[in-house]
Amino acid sequence: MITYERACEIAAGQMPNIDACVEYENAYMFQRRAENHSIGGHGYIVILKDSGKALSRTEYLEKYAAEQIREFDLSTPARSGKGGKSGKPSSK
Repeated sequence: MITYERACEIAAGQMPNIDACVEYENAYMFQRRAENHSIGGHGYIVILKDSGKALSRTEYLEKYAAEQIREFDLSTPARSGKGGKSGKPSSK
């Protein structure tokens, strides 16, 4: 199992300028908010928690999709494990 910090390093190495993350039970999905309306999975990179393997959004959703835990910007305190965008656990 890899840490959030390691997952972020892997993602940033493959897709610079990531600024948001969605944590799932089995993965972290990083994105560039500027590309939020992209079609086909561009602007996202998924890192599996168990292996650190990098996937496209489409591959993750087709093969590994799991329950969402929280969503946050990389600049908020939530990335240290405190919860959703406001620092409180998300409702999901």
